[in-house]
Amino acid sequence: MINIKDLQWTAGFLEGEGSFTATENWNKTQNKMSRNIAVTASQVNKEPLEKLQSLFGGRIYFYRGGGRKLKNGDTWQGIWIWWKGGGPGGIGLAMTLFSLMSTKRKEQIKKMIALWKSFPGRGFYRQNHCCNGHEMVGDNVKIVNGHRVCIPCRQLRDRHVTVYMEYIVDSYVTVSKSNI
Repeated sequence: MINIKDLQWTAGFLEGEGSFTATENWNKTQNKMSRNIAVTASQVNKEPLEKLQSLFGGRIYFYRGGGRKLKNGDTWQGIWIWWKGGGPGGIGLAMTLFSLMSTKRKEQIKKMIALWKSFPGRGFYRQNHCCNGHEMVGDNVKIVNGHRVCIPCRQLRDRHVTVYMEYIVDSYVTVSKSNI
């Protein structure tokens, strides 16, 4: 259980060094909307990020920055970044810290939560709808190899395969008859 002192430390640390991000972009290669939400913090010193990780999970990685030169001529040494994704853990952390944050951070958190609420099914953790918007309840869902499968989508896929296979067979029969 996380105590109040740790929550207050986290709120202060993320107020100064953190970010509550919510981005939405059109992915041209996959032809769909790409959404990303996360709580992040970056530091030259890894220790405070390790404390965040021990309290809330997430991951820490090092960003070198490609050896950029600073204005004074020194080479930039890179930073450590703590990242907590926008699943239940990241959203829960943002909601928990909301009352302790400044107006600017509260707006970031509101935007993050609004985007999270707009997710169809809200990712793997809370899949109420499939990617095509079918409701994942009752007869609409089936467990296959430990995964929930949308029955209307599967039926539609099977119909497409059947029609395609009939087309292939008809084409083959037509070609075969013309060769006789």
